[in-house]
Amino acid sequence: MLIGYMRVSKIDGSQSLDLQRDALIKAGVDVANIYEDLASGKNDNRPGLMAALKALRSGDTLVVWKIDRMVSFFKVEFNYTPDKLPHLK
Repeated sequence: MLIGYMRVSKIDGSQSLDLQRDALIKAGVDVANIYEDLASGKNDNRPGLMAALKALRSGDTLVVWKIDRMVSFFKVEFNYTPDKLPHLK
């Protein structure tokens, strides 16, 4: 299954998720499997990303529009190893 994740940095309405959502859908991600965050890259609290990671099962693929949507999270959580995702074993 394809799981999609999207994020915009500004929550003031100056950025939209539409372009990312359209790209994820075009890539084959079902709308029901798209998770989102409205948060600065400096903010480590990403409930949408955490939900997307929890939704992943063995054999699933996490799809993002641009890798920069996740890079800052993984800089902080670089040790996010499979033992922290036991449901993928």
